[in-house]
Amino acid sequence: MTIGAMWEAWRLVDDRFLKRPLGREFLPLLDRPAAEALDRLKKRFGKGSGLSTVRNNFAFHHPTIDDIDAAFEKAAGEIDSEEADWAAYFNTALLNTFFFVSDYVLVHGMAQALGESDVNEAARKLLGEMAPVANDLSEFAFGFTAAIFKRHVGPELTMTRVALVDDAPDIDNISYPFFVETPSLRNN
Repeated sequence: MTIGAMWEAWRLVDDRFLKRPLGREFLPLLDRPAAEALDRLKKRFGKGSGLSTVRNNFAFHHPTIDDIDAAFEKAAGEIDSEEADWAAYFNTALLNTFFFVSDYVLVHGMAQALGESDVNEAARKLLGEMAPVANDLSEFAFGFTAAIFKRHVGPELTMTRVALVDDAPDIDNISYPFFVETPSLRNN
């Protein structure tokens, strides 16, 4: 799902920034880190990336019957397949209790789509692709926000200091007990 969300974030940048007058106005105003992040994002969401493979075949899309059949065969053929919990639990509630098997089959399908025989190695590669994308999406968003601010407010934020607290505690050192009694808020 994260890959699908990243893809939708990229579509937002591509469709509503790069392909619109807004992008033409603000692209030259991006700072260097944001511009470089945008260039990397353009390459990362191109055809042939692991992100596009998973997004187009699994994330927010239904895999084809052939892909699911192949994934099921691959999952069932794993050495540890006999150890896997392939059980389905039936109950009277209206909910799905077949989560593990579904996930087990889908991760094998994604690994196969990525050309990997080992699901753990496929996951490592995919996570290796995802982390820089998340960073670049954030870097672009920060740079775009800064460009908007500079255009409409000015290059610097000015303010008036109202108070200066010299002995404020460090937020990382503040803790509250798990249970706190609040007598005035109790229902008696």
